[in-house]
Amino acid sequence: MVMACERDRTGNERRRGLLRLLACLAGERGAATIEFAIIFPVLFAVFASTLELGIYLTRQVMLDRAVDLTVRAIRLSSNRDAITHDAVKQMICDNIGIVSNCTRSVRVRLDVVDPATWQFPDTPVSCVDRTAKIQPVVTLTPGKSGDIMLMSVCLVVDPLLPGATLGLRLKQDASGGVYIYSRTAFVNEPA
Repeated sequence: MVMACERDRTGNERRRGLLRLLACLAGERGAATIEFAIIFPVLFAVFASTLELGIYLTRQVMLDRAVDLTVRAIRLSSNRDAITHDAVKQMICDNIGIVSNCTRSVRVRLDVVDPATWQFPDTPVSCVDRTAKIQPVVTLTPGKSGDIMLMSVCLVVDPLLPGATLGLRLKQDASGGVYIYSRTAFVNEPA
């Protein structure tokens, strides 16, 4: 008899537990939390991608502006011997403003364009390998008066949110940096 009462009590407890579970599932408490848990990651991903894209495009615009100001200085320069890779890098970095360690992250290439063939170099400038301790020496050919020049610049920057959506999609190098390129053509002014 005692065993039957115990069985009955556990059966009733099971039914009561099942009823409580059904009442909990039928209730609407916590519905906003579930919606928030589903929607928040999507909204955060959109926000993070927008922020990353905004910073990336700001860096791109500032690099283009710095290259344009540097080209103006080179184009009007009467002393072509003073145009070295380090000097051009320094001019670009002085004008860019928003990139830290700029001189160690930028590489420049100057090419003379032959007006008879109009063949532009089809390979982009090689970018800095920030994992290497020694970088190759780059020499610039500043050209003569009246030469058509093509300047190619590559800047390596760190993404703002590397683990977020857009930061994962951008092409990255071994150090986690993202490449930003800028190219412009100009004619050296006659001396």
